[in-house]
Amino acid sequence: SFDENKIASLVINDSLNNNFQQTLGKYAFIDLFKMGKEIPSVEFDQLIEELLKYKTVIISIHNTSTKAAVNFGITDQMNKAIAKLNDKAKVVVVVFGKLTEANKVKALILAYEDTYLPNFVTAQMLFGATQPKGTIPVSPDKDYNAGEGLGRLDSVNVLKYSLPLEFNINNNQLS
Repeated sequence: SFDENKIASLVINDSLNNNFQQTLGKYAFIDLFKMGKEIPSVEFDQLIEELLKYKTVIISIHNTSTKAAVNFGITDQMNKAIAKLNDKAKVVVVVFGKLTEANKVKALILAYEDTYLPNFVTAQMLFGATQPKGTIPVSPDKDYNAGEGLGRLDSVNVLKYSLPLEFNINNNQLS
């Protein structure tokens, strides 16, 4: 059961309780946290200390850059947060954008787009309600290679939330 574990969601560079966190909350009780791209070191240390109390931490990175020269907007402090948490907790990192380098983590999801649908579907995928289908088209760094990715996972019989269009139902007709 999902609620046997304490789960935290850290959203980086977006608002608290964004679409991604809202969808996660449909599946489990999750404590929500947020962090800007760069925060004062005292605040950073307090945040990490609080997150280290959790068995599982889902880190989502939002509103990234399109420029490879600045690692697509992923800062040293973001990478430091991931590394510190990865040592003590089960960490899942979801990047709603691109990256050129990444910390080696137990689970990395590259969603590439930071729009409603990828947020909605990726959150459900973490709980087994939808299936991962993609592979990464490029090698972001030495730890990850183009073509890698998961196929279908074992079903855990979790219902997914769907959009009417998925069943050829017109939104206007529902209204």
